[in-house]
Amino acid sequence: MEALLLAIYGFFVWLIFIKFKWLPWNTTSQVIVVIIPVVADEILHSGPSGLGFLMAASGVGSLLAALWLAFGGQGNVRYLAYGAILLGLAEVVLSLSSSFPVSLMLLVVAGFGGLQM
Repeated sequence: MEALLLAIYGFFVWLIFIKFKWLPWNTTSQVIVVIIPVVADEILHSGPSGLGFLMAASGVGSLLAALWLAFGGQGNVRYLAYGAILLGLAEVVLSLSSSFPVSLMLLVVAGFGGLQM
């Protein structure tokens, strides 16, 4: 039974990471969405409406990146690297921010970088 489960697991790992070319960092890049409610409540003290604006800011950044990729020409590996750098820097600076407008702009940048990857 364990061998069967291991074979099924191996198949899905092959399917996801090799066949579909989903890299491991693509599955962990949007962890910031999980922590936004805590940031909105405990750090920014913005309540439910502030949480809505923060989540929407991430979506606006993703929309801007999608439009840029769709109409900006061919993507390449540099865009992937720039997206990873943008997302990482935005997350680090967001962890240091206690200002709502600054956090809002950082989440736009994080959404943009996250979709670039």
